[in-house]
Amino acid sequence: MIPQRYEWTTDDFVAGALCLELANTVGDHSKTRDVERLTDWDTLLKWAVAAKVLRVAEARELRKAGDHDPSSAQQALQALLKFREVLFKIVSALAADRAPVQDDLDKVEATILGAVRSAHLVRQGEGFDWTIGSIDAPLKMPLFRVALSALRLLQGKELPYLRECQRCSWVFVDRSKSHGRRWCRADACGNRARVARHYHAKSS
Repeated sequence: MIPQRYEWTTDDFVAGALCLELANTVGDHSKTRDVERLTDWDTLLKWAVAAKVLRVAEARELRKAGDHDPSSAQQALQALLKFREVLFKIVSALAADRAPVQDDLDKVEATILGAVRSAHLVRQGEGFDWTIGSIDAPLKMPLFRVALSALRLLQGKELPYLRECQRCSWVFVDRSKSHGRRWCRADACGNRARVARHYHAKSS
């Protein structure tokens, strides 16, 4: 992949689920998934704060942990990137009404089980939810929090509304009233599609 320095803004978080936001950390204007935006541990932590995976104080502690043990931080980053790509293959298949590959499901299941083993049940509104604290799995906290998000998505009622942008590889939950959303962002891939249609219309 081609590394790219990137500054995240609120406009980048369009997926509707934390695990899908991770899948969308790869950049492209087609389906190539060839631009890597999580290039190192510090970049991951910046994204995690912007995506609300981590609080600022938690990211600060993980940055210190990464400085103290860079090898383990790199391993944690690579584990998260591998999870990202396997999860993307699953949700991309589901968005296209295809059955995911069992080996991919097994890999995601293994990560989710690791997250649950490190998690605690806490009261959330009228029910309970799994949560990962800073002392439960320090360097794996971003990965495990995303894995728990994947568990919620895969067990939830919104799977029929999983979509993949028709122009790039970003994925999202379509919560539009008509469930007809086609683009990750209308002002990004939507505009590119309109420009492409206009160009082809003029040249034909």
